[in-house]
Parts: sequence; C-alpha cells; structure tokens
Amino acid sequence: MRLSGVSRRGARGWSAAVGGVLAFALPAVASAAEGGRGLALPDDASRVMLVTALTVVAVFLVAILGRLYQIRRTLHWRFQDPDEGDHAGGD
Repeated sequence: MRLSGVSRRGARGWSAAVGGVLAFALPAVASAAEGGRGLALPDDASRVMLVTALTVVAVFLVAILGRLYQIRRTLHWRFQDPDEGDHAGGD
C-alpha cells in the first residue's frame, strides 16, 4: 500500500530516523536547560566526536558498497529460502 508516494516500509524508515534524531537530541536539550551541572568538555572532545562520526559513516559506506556488490553480482544464497513444498501457513 502506498500513501502519497511513500511505501509503508519507507514511512517506517523515516519515522525511525526522526525518532532516532529526537532520542539523540533529547539529552542535549535537557542538559542545556539545567544549567552548569555537567562536566566541562575536554579540549579534544570535538576532534573525538568528529572521528567517531566519520568512523560510523565509513562503516555504513562499507556496508552499502557490500550490498551494492551483492545486488550487482546477483549473489543470493538459497539456503534461507523455504524448501519446496514446505508450507509456513500451518494447514
């Protein structure tokens, strides 16, 4: 079923992304509202955060390249497919 050009799977993906961003931003918003009760950031905190973010992006890029390679080469292992005549419906 498509709702205004977006499939259910796509809508779930977008809602998960928005939920993740909100869950990520909520602690920062809550700590900013409380004032100076948190610890001061070290001098190299921004560099550590940048390296961490770049590492996460690099891991996702490797996963995307692997998936694209799998699709391009039509690498599909049939061991996960149901056996012929195997009915998962029960009856």
